Amino acid sequence: MMMMTENMLFFCRCQPATLTRVLEHINHFFAALFGVEMLLKVVGHGFYGYIQDGFNVFDGFIVLLRYQTDIGTFKRRLKTVIFQQAHQ
Repeated sequence: MMMMTENMLFFCRCQPATLTRVLEHINHFFAALFGVEMLLKVVGHGFYGYIQDGFNVFDGFIVLLRYQTDIGTFKRRLKTVIFQQAHQ
């Protein structure tokens, strides 16, 4: 989680597009890694065993929130592309 947070700290609106893409890929990598970790813990401990630990609940919430943010960003980008194609 710390590395994901540090990655987000590097973001600046004036940065080159290449750096933005690299940081996005790093962020997606860590999100996938934490998602796999969460999935393995749920499988290993069982759902109820997983939610008994407060740290797991917090980590799971952060991971799911991260994925929800990605889905929202994907939907906005898709709508933009569809809108641009419809108005060409």
